Amino acid sequence: MSGRVATPIGAAPYQRLFCEENAWQLAHMARERGLSARVVIVTNERKHVAMLAQKASEQPDGLVLWDYHVFVAVERDGEWQVWDPDTRLGLPVSLDAYIEGSFAGAVRWELRFQPRFRVVDGDAYLRGFASTRGHMRDARGEWLADPPSWPAIEGEGGAYALQALWDTSDPRAGAWCVLGALRGAVTG
Repeated sequence: MSGRVATPIGAAPYQRLFCEENAWQLAHMARERGLSARVVIVTNERKHVAMLAQKASEQPDGLVLWDYHVFVAVERDGEWQVWDPDTRLGLPVSLDAYIEGSFAGAVRWELRFQPRFRVVDGDAYLRGFASTRGHMRDARGEWLADPPSWPAIEGEGGAYALQALWDTSDPRAGAWCVLGALRGAVTG
């Protein structure tokens, strides 16, 4: 069953473990209010990326190893904020606080857990994102997690199909950056 998450501009649709669709909903809401948004995909070549301060974690530091994660950065009142309903850091949280809280010490993590980031313009993501939700089904076609109650998002796809977005060898959706370049990639 889908729920809702509070944002600075109202409640947004939310479904646990469907971060890419939650990001679409948040970017859509931001655009409706005339706000600039960037959608940020976090993964790495091994699809085993570490993040801290995640609600899904049972660890005190909130450590989770995701295959990928997606969040939204929104420019509001001259400041870039992160809107991520899956973080323990709050919604909204400043971009700098999110980066520090989610990736503190990442430069010392084993290479196989270090994040890479792809930043996509919010409007491009809204137009083009598409997901069959197939990655959330097992070999028998059973759901691995309850799907959202809204219809699957069917944009133009192509570069913004979920599999292309998280594929670090696929350049169609844009360049990848390392942690030290993330702030500039979002705000630039």
